[in-house]
Amino acid sequence: MLAPYLINTGLVELLHAGADANDSPTDIVHITDIFALSPKPEFDLYCATKAGLENLSQSFAKRYAPRIKVNCLQPGPILFKDSHTPEMRRRVLAETPLGREGGPEAVYRALRALLDNDYLTGTSIPVDGGRHLAR
Repeated sequence: MLAPYLINTGLVELLHAGADANDSPTDIVHITDIFALSPKPEFDLYCATKAGLENLSQSFAKRYAPRIKVNCLQPGPILFKDSHTPEMRRRVLAETPLGREGGPEAVYRALRALLDNDYLTGTSIPVDGGRHLAR
């Protein structure tokens, strides 16, 4: 969480300047995880840092409004790695109501939704085919 904190605070003047130049807010978008809100015990430290980043994002959303919007994307099963076994893929997709990987286009579309809407700040969008509902 230190890296996002340092990056965000280090660039805040530049972000404010960008907002002033075009008279609409600029954006910070953090990538967290659907397990930030419902952690898996086997990934405790990872989930805890993602939950912390969610909280940090909300703090920044309050601090930097109205000139900077701060939101999160929570990816789920976007692309499996070659190292994921067929059994693991089957299990994950069985827990995903839409039953498939999202692919990078799903993340891009969610990002565009955050960037294009100047009335969203302090929110998180799960991009997970509904998998967060299974937890």
